[in-house]
Amino acid sequence: MDDALLDEVAEFLDQSFENAACQGTGHAVRRQDDEAAVQDLFIQIAASYASPIRRFTSELKEGTATKEGIAICRPVLQCIMDAARKMNRDNDVRCMAAFDAILADAEKSLQDPIGQQLRQQALRAYAELIHVLPEVFNISPEGGRREDVIIRELLKQIPGVGSATLVKLYRSGLGSLNSLLMSKPDEVAVTTSISLRLCERIFEKVQQYRTIVESLPGDLGADACRSCLENLTRELRHQEEEIERTLARAGSKSALEAERQQRRQLRQRCNLQIMLIMAELGEFDLIHELQQLSFKRRIRKLEKYLQSKSGAQDCGTL
Repeated sequence: MDDALLDEVAEFLDQSFENAACQGTGHAVRRQDDEAAVQDLFIQIAASYASPIRRFTSELKEGTATKEGIAICRPVLQCIMDAARKMNRDNDVRCMAAFDAILADAEKSLQDPIGQQLRQQALRAYAELIHVLPEVFNISPEGGRREDVIIRELLKQIPGVGSATLVKLYRSGLGSLNSLLMSKPDEVAVTTSISLRLCERIFEKVQQYRTIVESLPGDLGADACRSCLENLTRELRHQEEEIERTLARAGSKSALEAERQQRRQLRQRCNLQIMLIMAELGEFDLIHELQQLSFKRRIRKLEKYLQSKSGAQDCGTL
């Protein structure tokens, strides 16, 4: 439901004011406390909704933000803005509207990624947003970016999930791993208007992520991460080579296609594990670069990366 944020705050607001009214006019302090609680609730809920906005602005700082990111970001921003408007947070609304206007100009621009001039304007407007609503818009450290990378990497693997689906999830407050892990497909379908079948696929993919995380070593230090990456990169190359072999092999068409499909699933699982570890290492720029490459080129890039890291480590021990 697009107005989920508004509904949550409004329900609490109505109940609090009703309670205060029942207490009579001598309970002004209680009413003020309720109003403060409602404002705090707004901040908490808005912060959970604003995850894609913070992620987009991180990319904006790096110069990698695209129009696809704007298409996801603006509806979520407008949802928070609507809630702030109903709560008479006029200064917050003004700052959000200024940021949104620049994003609208960038969306209409011919430049993709976003050009330097609009990028600087957007960053200045966002700095003002952080000033008025730091709890909502302050860009979290790399742990937050790691989560955003993982969510996008998970969802982009699901056929039928595009920008429109992401917007529906984010506008319903499902922009964190925890919220997705705790969700149920039928409830998500009702609140987002995403088809039940697609919600089930999202649920399956997130549960697969949980299984992968539980299979990783408990201590993911730099050495352990590099060792895992080496093994996974070899596995990725093996699956890619096996897929090519099935393409050249004679035999039952249906049997070969079934084997190829199985190999593709194994390759995708391996790729996801690699992205999780790269996010753990904070290699966000490399993740972005890898996502633009074919699997063959991705493997070569990973092997080159591992060689460079191995060389640097060897030099450090001399």
